[in-house]
Amino acid sequence: MDKALIVNSHSSNIECLKLFFKCMEKYIGQDYFSSIYLFIDESDYVSPDYVTDVYYNPNDNFRDQMVFCLGHVREEILLYSNDDYLFYETADLDLANQLIDELISSDLSFIKFCHTDLEAYKEYKPKLLLIDKSCENT
Repeated sequence: MDKALIVNSHSSNIECLKLFFKCMEKYIGQDYFSSIYLFIDESDYVSPDYVTDVYYNPNDNFRDQMVFCLGHVREEILLYSNDDYLFYETADLDLANQLIDELISSDLSFIKFCHTDLEAYKEYKPKLLLIDKSCENT
């Protein structure tokens, strides 16, 4: 199944964005994703050749920006990151693929990677916890 990486950014954060792509290339590589999209307002930043820029209107609210940009994405499996969520070690792509398979074969709607208080959640499967909808950390 095709997987897209969506990177959300803003023209005021270009230095972080440059670091993001360097870290992504080093620890994941570009070939894991069928497409990589950068959601950003207009800027002088030149994305790497393998990235598709989708320009949002900075005057729109975040929801409208995201809905507009998502309209340009073809893939069904989306991995989302902000530009300041930096990769800092080699990604466990086997685990990522297992979690994507779980997402596809279950009634889950998304998987969220986070550091959190594990006591607040119940184990669904090994390395996969369910977050109660009433939890303030969602």
